[in-house]
This record gives sequence, C-alpha cells and structure tokens, in this order.
Amino acid sequence: MIYAPNGGVGNVGIGFAIPVDTVKRVVDQILTYGNNARPSLGVSLLDDGTRANLGRSLRRTFDGAMVAEVVPGSPADELKLAPTERRFGGLMLGDLITAIDGKPVKHNEDLMCTLEEHPRDQPLALTVMRGCDPDRVETLRITPVARSALLESS
Repeated sequence: MIYAPNGGVGNVGIGFAIPVDTVKRVVDQILTYGNNARPSLGVSLLDDGTRANLGRSLRRTFDGAMVAEVVPGSPADELKLAPTERRFGGLMLGDLITAIDGKPVKHNEDLMCTLEEHPRDQPLALTVMRGCDPDRVETLRITPVARSALLESS
C-alpha cells in the first residue's frame, strides 16, 4: 500500500508492507474461525517506544511486553496481571511479560507473533515479572481466548 494524500494522485513516498506469512496466518484464521477470532490474553501493551523511554528515565532496561491495561473477565484478569498506571502523581509499574512458552519476549511483536502461532484454546506458559521487579518472576499457565469473546464480555 502506498500513501497518497491527494485522493490517489501522486504519492509522498511512504509505503506500508505486511509480511506475507502474517497475512497468510490472519487470513487462514478469518476463513476458519471468522472475524475477531485471533487469540488474545486480554491485555493492552505499552508501546515499545514508551516502554524504552520509561526505562531510560528510570535508568533500567525493560525487556519484554509491559501490561498497560487488563480487560475485565479476561484470562489476564483471572491471573491478576497488573497494568502500569498513574497513581498519586507518580507511576505504578505493572507486570512485564518476559517470555511466552519459554521463548524470550524483548518487544511486543515477540509476544504477538508467538501468541498468534499458538494453537487455539491451548494453554501456554507466560513468564511475568510482577511490578517489573526482577525478584518477583512467576511462570503462569494461561489459555488465550478469541478476541470476539472479549468483545462480548465487555
């Protein structure tokens, strides 16, 4: 896809691409299971850039996917995953997902790709650093659900 701001006349040289293996995986899921069937843990993640900036400001490295929000009634909510949130004028660090099924998570994409390749309705191991505290690392069993199930529950 190429961005053309003038209704398709000319372009500004910005192109967008999606890897073919991602397209194939998503199309196969839609054809097999329908819309909003992609697997989800029930979390929103802090984007990688913001997570890196936060780490620099605290003079720490946060390798992983930082939980920003937890959907009520989701698998993540059942495991009591905690989001990073502003409290009392400061920031309360939430949980950091550092591995999924033993595969290290350095960036959000690592988590998302492994999750999307995981068989539907099968449990997986999630390694979580509670409150971004290196002394509080847990490995939890979680079963992803279809995104449509999360939409129905909210």
